[in-house]
Amino acid sequence: MVSNAIKFKKRGSVRINLQHLILQNLNSDITFVFEETDNGIPEEKLEDVFEAFTQASSSTTRKYGGTGLGLAIVKRLIEIQGGEIKVHSGNGLGSVFEFTLEFKFVDENTNGKLLGGIVQPKSLHEVSILVAEDNFVNQILIQKFLTKWNTGKLVIASDGEQALDQFNSGNFNIVFLDLQMPKLDGYSVAKAIRIHTDQEKRNVPIFALSASSLQWVKEEVETAGFDDFIAKPFTPEAL
Repeated sequence: MVSNAIKFKKRGSVRINLQHLILQNLNSDITFVFEETDNGIPEEKLEDVFEAFTQASSSTTRKYGGTGLGLAIVKRLIEIQGGEIKVHSGNGLGSVFEFTLEFKFVDENTNGKLLGGIVQPKSLHEVSILVAEDNFVNQILIQKFLTKWNTGKLVIASDGEQALDQFNSGNFNIVFLDLQMPKLDGYSVAKAIRIHTDQEKRNVPIFALSASSLQWVKEEVETAGFDDFIAKPFTPEAL
């Protein structure tokens, strides 16, 4: 929704608002509201924007490209989770998309392993981690998890060249490398680490981050010297 709203906008703003409604039995409703200040969608087109291969105007396709599948996919994903997406708009009035989903509360104190009946929360407080990832959303996601697990030192690089500079100037216990990055890709960074003059640096565990299937990149990953592979989008459990 956010990507779609920004893609078709040259000026104005996009506002995301979450409204929290507490229900009973550890359930909670959250309403997601996306407000866009633009020319809006003509009333006769409101029902059509959620249809596959449909856009509000043919000029949109010519100017911005796209297939007209974005909102159709969003609609289906929301319906699978028991919600319904609605749109309010009008020529010159901007557009408002909203939907409500039900979530269950989770006690963060149980997010760990039971040892002798005592909950031990995940902790990486003695671990130094370097993450190389050029996608800003993925940066936020992995930073959220690693910060929650009390990572002692966390450095995030936005491209392969920056990642290698950070690695050479610091000391890390684990390195996460996105395979496709600007300047230097993950393979090149991993190969440079594996021939480092410092033996301790040379042997640091390296994990590949990729949206590609492992079967397609397995040979290259092994040749470059990666220790393991984590598929994106990753879950907290996999990470």
